[in-house]
Amino acid sequence: MELLRLAAEEGGLARATAFLRTGGAAAGLAEGRLGELDLVLEELFVNVARYSGAGAVEIRYTVGPGVLEAEIADDGQAFDPLTRAEPELDLPLEKRPVGGLGIFLVRQMTRTLTYERDAEWNRVRFTIGG
Repeated sequence: MELLRLAAEEGGLARATAFLRTGGAAAGLAEGRLGELDLVLEELFVNVARYSGAGAVEIRYTVGPGVLEAEIADDGQAFDPLTRAEPELDLPLEKRPVGGLGIFLVRQMTRTLTYERDAEWNRVRFTIGG
C-alpha cells in the first residue's frame, strides 16, 4: 500500500493527483479511467480542504490488474458524504438545490464507494476499474 500525507489545503490537489495517477498507471487504467480518477479525487479532496476543518489528509492506494483501490482519509469533522440524497436531475436547473452533484458523479465513476468514521478520521474508500 502506498501512502501520501498532505495538509488539508486545496494547494495539495496537484500532488495528490500525481500520486493517485501513479497508482492508476501501475494498475493499467486507460486514459479515460485516469481522467475519472482525477475527477473523483478532486471532488473528495477539495471538499475536505474547504469544508471539513481537517488539518491533514492521507491518501492510500493499492493496485491490481486493471484495478485501483484508494482511500482518502481526513482528521476533520465527522461527515458521511454518502448520506446525501440523490439529486433530482429531472428538475429545472433553477429549482435544484445547490450541491450534491459531485458525490453523485463520484458514485457513477467508481465501482465501489464506502465511508467509515474510524478513530477521529473520515475514511472514504473507492475502487476504479475492474
